[in-house]
Amino acid sequence: MRPIARVHRQRPGVHDADRVATSLIPVAATAAALLSHVRPTGTIQVDVVLTAAFALLASLAGRRARPPALLIFAGAAVAAASPVGAVAAAALAIALAIASAFPASAARPSQCTLLGASVGGLGANSFLHGTDLALGSAVALGIGGTLILAVSAYRNCTLSTRRVARYSAWGVVTFCVIATGAWGYALLGARVDVTDGIDHFEAGIDAARDGDSERAEAELNAAATSLHAARNTISAPWARPVRVLPVVGANARAIVLIAAAIIQFGRYTVAEYSTYTPEQKQEFWDAIADGVSQGV
Repeated sequence: MRPIARVHRQRPGVHDADRVATSLIPVAATAAALLSHVRPTGTIQVDVVLTAAFALLASLAGRRARPPALLIFAGAAVAAASPVGAVAAAALAIALAIASAFPASAARPSQCTLLGASVGGLGANSFLHGTDLALGSAVALGIGGTLILAVSAYRNCTLSTRRVARYSAWGVVTFCVIATGAWGYALLGARVDVTDGIDHFEAGIDAARDGDSERAEAELNAAATSLHAARNTISAPWARPVRVLPVVGANARAIVLIAAAIIQFGRYTVAEYSTYTPEQKQEFWDAIADGVSQGV
């Protein structure tokens, strides 16, 4: 008895051209994201990876998301967009999201997938290529729209894809919690040194007001030493992973840079101060005391 040959039938609505286009759209969205100047962490290498990953994942999620989720995501992109190019991309994303809800598109699964990938890629790049909103508002719109898109895509994925998505999400959340906790612990550890540095600085200013330049110099040197210890604490290797997190990483990096700038300025000032004559030293402390008095 001859075995019956299996006939591989193509699923209705699946076309080679649509499949190729659907595969290329996430790649194009990722390439466009690399041209943006968004710096969520302040570290260029990390920012490039994060922006590219956001565009790629948004485009991939759009392939599985339902039309209502696509429309909400595109609407959030329109609300956040300000440059002409970003507004045009967001408006096109809304038009494609509406088109994906038409019965003609629903009858062709491949076309829905193509439109969803386009909406995800266009919306993500609209977020990345500029906004006039405040940082908090733009981040809230981006997170809200992306979460709705991701949840819709998750509900329409296969069981194996859902499993991978869950493990990935738990891994990201765990890393964020550990990194943020380590950074908070470093800040608590540096609090004592920062407080000592401020106290020594205030004591040095008081000594400068009283005309005691030697005590003022000693107090400012002690302040620089305390701030240097604080910078070493917040720059510890176990506290650095927080720098790869958006927004939080930028703030952490800014704190470290400000501390380093203050210490460097203090060292330069002390080096210059050692070359001053007694009259110049007194004028230096008088100027600092006057500046602090005017500031207060």
